[in-house]
Amino acid sequence: MSFALEGIRVLELAPLLPGPFCGLCLVELGAEVIKVEPPYGDAMRFTPPAPQAFDAVNRGKRSISIDLKNEEDRSLFLKLCATSDVILEGWRPGVAKRLGVDAETLRAEHPQLIYCSITGYGQSGARRDHAGHDLNYNAVTGILGITGNQRSGPVVPGTPIADLVGGGFQAVTAILAALIQRGKTGEGCVLDVAMSEGVLAMLVLAQARMAGGAGEPGLGDDLLTGLLPNYRIYETADGHLAVGALEPVFWQRFLRAVELDHLQSAAIMGPEAAATVDAVAAHLKTRTNSAWMAVLEPADCCVEPVLGLAEAMANPDFQTRDRWVDRPQGHQTLRLLTGLPMAPQAAGESPALNADRAAIERELKS
Repeated sequence: MSFALEGIRVLELAPLLPGPFCGLCLVELGAEVIKVEPPYGDAMRFTPPAPQAFDAVNRGKRSISIDLKNEEDRSLFLKLCATSDVILEGWRPGVAKRLGVDAETLRAEHPQLIYCSITGYGQSGARRDHAGHDLNYNAVTGILGITGNQRSGPVVPGTPIADLVGGGFQAVTAILAALIQRGKTGEGCVLDVAMSEGVLAMLVLAQARMAGGAGEPGLGDDLLTGLLPNYRIYETADGHLAVGALEPVFWQRFLRAVELDHLQSAAIMGPEAAATVDAVAAHLKTRTNSAWMAVLEPADCCVEPVLGLAEAMANPDFQTRDRWVDRPQGHQTLRLLTGLPMAPQAAGESPALNADRAAIERELKS
């Protein structure tokens, strides 16, 4: 089987999560990704749970340890650039310039290169030099201001949204488009991915609400963030149910299945909707998740139990999709879902630090 990015070489100079997650997606699409690490290795190698966290986003890559301040190593890196298609870096703005491996320097010699930088706030702008992590980028973009409710206040998301979506997936999309463009023009380009902008771009519905004159959304007060009785999370006797019965037909089925037919004409918007929420909430607390799902599942009304990760991974619906890969890690097995749907390549094991240097040097000499 051939893969979309077969024959494409990527040099990944990006530590931690955003860049390596992007690199993993490119591996799954068939690219050769060489992880260029400092002599001490990517900090993700030592991030708990170690080594599983590193393995999760670096499987299928090659590793070479290069000290860019060392002339011999720097010469080796420049030779690698001549054989590569994409440079993926995740340092703070200005670091690549100080090391002499910035876009301007490398593309002057190798104009075919696609040079992608992933940073918190971008290569320009007032905040370009500010330090930050995923939580900070989510904070300044407004997503935390609408995540949670009035009782809880803003909550920390269950996964690093800015790192993975605002950074990693944005970079994947940009790199794929750049490769298509290069196929037409023969020229590479520079990609400036700002994780904060990637998150802000996802808030399209909240921005549309403001543009439509409905005011700025807050915690739990928008149609899809908990305001509606028919689109919110309810507590049960032993867990929670996610009710997404937006369309009238699903809401009617839901009320019928849980024996709340008398609420069919109850308000779902406006001041009186709160009474509907209270009635449904009190009733759902009387039974367990499994008891409710026994009547809701056949009703097909857009309701699902809120699962823990172990339950989700064991869910037969996901197991039958044939997108899981099992990777032996010592005495344990790391089970991971491949990230892309188009016949993805099952990436191999993650590399030991500098495991491929000798082989890469031989390849460059041949």
